[in-house]
Amino acid sequence: MEGTAPVHVPVGGENRFNRYREDLGQPTTFEPGTRRPAFAVVFDGLPLTWSLAGRQVTAWANYPIRCSSDAVVRIQPLLECTLPDGGGKTVAWFGYRNDNAFNVAVPVRLQNFFFPAPSQRGQPVVFAPGRHRCVFETRFSRGALVWFLDGRTAVATGSPIQMCRFN
Repeated sequence: MEGTAPVHVPVGGENRFNRYREDLGQPTTFEPGTRRPAFAVVFDGLPLTWSLAGRQVTAWANYPIRCSSDAVVRIQPLLECTLPDGGGKTVAWFGYRNDNAFNVAVPVRLQNFFFPAPSQRGQPVVFAPGRHRCVFETRFSRGALVWFLDGRTAVATGSPIQMCRFN
């Protein structure tokens, strides 16, 4: 940004990404001059464009973001529970377990997707160590909704055994 005073550009029309969500953790206050690095985004390698105050920059990669290694334990997707939403659909809450001592990135695409479509339903792409409950929710119609993650699956069906229990 040019000038001598900090500039605030909220996330939205003048400060947004073109894929996933508008807000991927980009800054909203900009000091005069150049500061590197400002932030980082984990993505699937397909073109990702950040628009800021009429300017655009696009990042892409032609290599996997996560290198496979025997030292990396696979991430376990977990269905927490389901509830009918009252409109004919079912809400499913998902979490995960990362038994590694470090964050693992699994971008949405071949190793992190849902079936049936859409394949992107708000699931994370960076998985912190430990057990994380109710990280995101998504709705589905009849049948089963399957989260494929890192070679493992979590299946939501809306059956009574999967129903959320409130104590």
